[in-house]
Amino acid sequence: MIVNLPSLPGSVIAGTYRINSPEYRIAKNGNEYLRLYLEDRSGKVEAHVWYERYQGRLDCFAPQNKVSIQARLRCFGDRRIVDISSATQNDEVESPIDLIPASLCTNAEVLDRLQQIIACIEIPALKKFLRNVFSEDRFLIPFCTVKASRQHHHSYTGGLLRHSVECAEIVSGISCFSAVERELGVVAALLHDCAKTVTMANSGVASKKRTLLNHDMLTLEILSTHLHHMDMDWEDGAVALRYLLSWNKGSFKPKVPAMAVAEAIASADRISCGIERSEKAFAKVPENRSIVFEQGGKYYRPVCLDVIEPNEMPHTGGGSFFEAGF
Repeated sequence: MIVNLPSLPGSVIAGTYRINSPEYRIAKNGNEYLRLYLEDRSGKVEAHVWYERYQGRLDCFAPQNKVSIQARLRCFGDRRIVDISSATQNDEVESPIDLIPASLCTNAEVLDRLQQIIACIEIPALKKFLRNVFSEDRFLIPFCTVKASRQHHHSYTGGLLRHSVECAEIVSGISCFSAVERELGVVAALLHDCAKTVTMANSGVASKKRTLLNHDMLTLEILSTHLHHMDMDWEDGAVALRYLLSWNKGSFKPKVPAMAVAEAIASADRISCGIERSEKAFAKVPENRSIVFEQGGKYYRPVCLDVIEPNEMPHTGGGSFFEAGF
């Protein structure tokens, strides 16, 4: 990670990074070089490619490419500069989330939570499915940068990422499901709005799709290739994911879903939206105000000045209901 690069001049550097802002330049001594920035989710650092010393292809330094480099650090005044000696394009990275450019997604805390969600998935076929989905830049970058809605909820840059992570965390905290159901529910909750990577992009085509199509209609289309590959690893799981992502869409949706965890996903979606709207409504009012009227809606929070934290609850000595035999 950029944040962990050594600061001692002459240090050897090896790693995989994003390429940002490549630009051909000529030094004062007449030597030609390529100036660029190496970037990941932790930050960026200036880098130079000197033609007479570099070994490898130069076309790998296209903007946003993922490149594995060998280099050496030097200091020029108060600037750290990485002199690259060799590089190869590398699209098969183990952790694609780490290579989200910090300049595109500034919310490192939510990215950490996304990493944690993926790390906690234990079913190999599901973990592979998520790695494949997030390895595609055309999906990953908009997933981490676009709004979740135009005006309804999480309507800011990076809103889709935050909403998706919140939904997955809510489902992961429900302990009544089996481990398999819970992991399928977490993945479905994380990706339930993934079609917004297409409909919420800033382009004319996205505008047409947003206007003419329900974003839910595009979800299985976007994930189709990865679901097909998952069919070969775990067909039951791939079928379950398709169901969880589509059961309540269209005019023939059942009143009761075939998988109970589907209810948790739908509830998590509403809870995340409700929390965000409530936080926005109370953001600019005094802490002792309990009711707010905002955009035709009514928001209420009970005010209690003598709040007792859960770990400070007094023990009555009577034991729990289970200890008492109830």
